[in-house]
Amino acid sequence: MNDILDIEIVLNKQKYPIIYNIGLLIFIVLLAFSYTSYTYQYKAYYITKGTVIDGNIKLFVQIDDIKYFTNNDKLIIDNLSYDYIVDRIDEEMYVDASFNNYKYVYLKVKNLNNINNYVYEIKLVKDNKKIIEYLKEYL
Repeated sequence: MNDILDIEIVLNKQKYPIIYNIGLLIFIVLLAFSYTSYTYQYKAYYITKGTVIDGNIKLFVQIDDIKYFTNNDKLIIDNLSYDYIVDRIDEEMYVDASFNNYKYVYLKVKNLNNINNYVYEIKLVKDNKKIIEYLKEYL
């Protein structure tokens, strides 16, 4: 007899509305998103190719992107970090069919094998910001 009463009590037990479960799930997701966006940093890279000419790396860079080369002192070639200095920026300006302005930038890279006419893929850190700062820019 007591078993039947226990089963009836369990069956008649009120359940929480589904809104509580979804609300808790949304709260946990928002909490995890805010934690990751405020703590983790994301590095944006500028990637280009450069040719070695007379011991310098010659790059064809858009005018707006020259600031990344003048503000940094390290670049990445073949997943290795190298120190560099900007040797010179060409005075002549080049314009393509889309009316983008370009200049040649010459870099002197330390401890790099300088084989004339060899083409390197160069990565340079553009921005090193937290994820929330990128979101603020786009929103």
